[in-house]
Amino acid sequence: MSRRREYEERRIPIGDVEAAETEGWEVRQKDEKRAKVRRRKPLDLRLENRFWTALYRLGFDELSPTRGFKITVSKKNEPALSKQIDVFAKDAETVIVAECKSCDAPRRRSLQKDLNEFIALKGPIADAIKKHYGKDFKPKIIWFFVTENVIWSKQDLERARQERIQVMRESEYRYFSQIIEHLGSAARPQFLAEYLSGADVPGLENVTTPAIRGTLGGQKFYSFVATPEQLLKIAFVNHRALNDPEGAPSYQRLVQRSRLRQISKFLSAGGFFPNSILINFKGKVRFDPLENDRSWPVQFGMLYFPTRYKSAWVVDGQHRLYAYGELEEARKKEHLIVVAFERLPEADEANLFVTINHEQKRVPKNLLDELEGELKWGSHIPKERMGAIASRLIALLNGDNASPFYGKVATPGIKQSDDVPLTVPEFKVGILATRLLGAELFKGKQYQLGYLCGENDKATLDKAADAFNAYFDLLKEANPERWNRGKAGYLCSNISIGGHIRLFEALATFAEGKTKQDLMQLEGAELVGQLRPYLEPVISFVKDASDEEFAGRFKPRFGSGGMVRQYYKLCEQVAAHTKGFSPAGYAEWMKRATEDETKYADEAVRRLQTIVQDATVAILKKEYGAEYLERAVHNDDILTKAFARQLEEKRKGDNRDLHVFLDLMDFKSIIEHKSNWQLFRQTFDIPMEGDKGLAKNLRWLDSLNTIRRIPAHPSSGRQYKPEDIEFLRWLEAELAEKIEIGE
Repeated sequence: MSRRREYEERRIPIGDVEAAETEGWEVRQKDEKRAKVRRRKPLDLRLENRFWTALYRLGFDELSPTRGFKITVSKKNEPALSKQIDVFAKDAETVIVAECKSCDAPRRRSLQKDLNEFIALKGPIADAIKKHYGKDFKPKIIWFFVTENVIWSKQDLERARQERIQVMRESEYRYFSQIIEHLGSAARPQFLAEYLSGADVPGLENVTTPAIRGTLGGQKFYSFVATPEQLLKIAFVNHRALNDPEGAPSYQRLVQRSRLRQISKFLSAGGFFPNSILINFKGKVRFDPLENDRSWPVQFGMLYFPTRYKSAWVVDGQHRLYAYGELEEARKKEHLIVVAFERLPEADEANLFVTINHEQKRVPKNLLDELEGELKWGSHIPKERMGAIASRLIALLNGDNASPFYGKVATPGIKQSDDVPLTVPEFKVGILATRLLGAELFKGKQYQLGYLCGENDKATLDKAADAFNAYFDLLKEANPERWNRGKAGYLCSNISIGGHIRLFEALATFAEGKTKQDLMQLEGAELVGQLRPYLEPVISFVKDASDEEFAGRFKPRFGSGGMVRQYYKLCEQVAAHTKGFSPAGYAEWMKRATEDETKYADEAVRRLQTIVQDATVAILKKEYGAEYLERAVHNDDILTKAFARQLEEKRKGDNRDLHVFLDLMDFKSIIEHKSNWQLFRQTFDIPMEGDKGLAKNLRWLDSLNTIRRIPAHPSSGRQYKPEDIEFLRWLEAELAEKIEIGE
């Protein structure tokens, strides 16, 4: 299907290739006569195609055929006009009308004019749809604004909400694309439930089923049978990945495709489930008792099905229910046993889910961490209280499209990736490692307020979100490309975020001591404004450092302490420009780090010299055989000095080969000689920063030789500098990519 492809492709005459390349086409294949070229489609077209494809996979049976699809609309007392619909879709009961807007990079954009135009045309478009399909067709029309890289203003979001225009941004699209990937067209009820919440479902008027009513754990319940067809229309599963604040607590994991396939195969073979689907009716349902004998623990009667989308939330059994989604229609009319609570409180609903699933299948830690924000909210236990605030804070940041963290936090079903580099447990560890949200005293019996605390927990949440957005916006805006690279950029990663949160607290403590202000009285963004002067060296480094420099300082190292090392490396940058800045533990870490890095550097220098020596000898032996030195060395002085050293050591019983007695610079002379260079180019041609257009990139050997003198002459008192350590780590990484170390 061409609309699913991100590239457009052509076959062109070979003589047109040069002109095509100037227009952005990329050659993929070619022969003597023709070439196959491709070019990425424009962003606005890709956005339209992605949404169109999602609707196609949801099973809408009629879609706008091409880009530029238009319908004729007319307003009262005005001539008819042709209106372009970016994406149009229809099924037997629903119509989708979508406007798509995009920006090349994330930025704030006013959509007021676009919204007003769209709103003004809603009526005429609806009339045109009814006119085209006939008066008997009375669809639910869902109006969409689909955007990419657009940071919505609160005013525009509120305007869209008032006019019942649905907004689909990157996070919502990512969620539904995952759902569609797992469920295919069976995801359509979930999609419709989300965007038609509260609207009547066609065909469920006065549908009844025999049921019993009773109480469990003090909560009213109903037990009955229903068909998958009926349940799918009213059911909804509020997964963590949707970030629906009105749906909290959202505790379900995204469905697993493998489990769905297993269940569907089981059902297709005639299988059935004797256990119940567990749901929660969100509103009061009608139940007409057949008997009214109060002595019975239960009552028998007729239950009227809810008639609205999103009126029954699935607590347990989503895989069993959705497995019917793509089976033949006859199978969807079979019966399922259902137990339904009525208006069960949200926290009880989530606790029930955890209770059911804890013994059957371990509930993932990231899900439990997220749930803490709802289950422990308002707790009188300080640790639980801070954990709940932290969990809600992460969810708030992840769901706010004006936040640098928007869509950056992986949730169950949304996998961690370069685009989604953060995880809830690690993010939470970073927050709770500080006292920004408070601290527990007297063995957890008392709660002490922190810098980001407000007059109550809600105020703390808002202040913390304001502060985190302001602080991390400084980093993102300093280098958006590095931030958006995720883990690979070493800036927007679990370790980096944790280090910066610790730095935030350290800077606040330092600023309070220096200025004698009560920083707790400041709003979140104001507090960050007070800290910014001290943060400038960090911001400048984020902005200006090369990728090699940034990785050299902040790339995680195995066994290096992760967030703590990141924090102290940040402190090092601040301390270099801020007199008196030395947070607790920093001086001790610097001393220990200096000792550790000196040990590393000594070993790295020896290791790198051996690597250069062994690789050079191996290449020469392969090319020249046993007389490799005589044939490769064109400077007699090098061999003369080496023979003299070898002879002296032989008198002491040392019988090592001649090449062992060559200096590092001797090896450089051999490598760079014009008769040898082509042998070594692939292995040793390693450009350093600033090396452009050089025929031989061997400046790194000079730098290594300079650093080699530090351990070779300890009496000189010379010590390694930070840039020496960074160079050694960089060089080891570069050589490791070119040489099979140890072979």
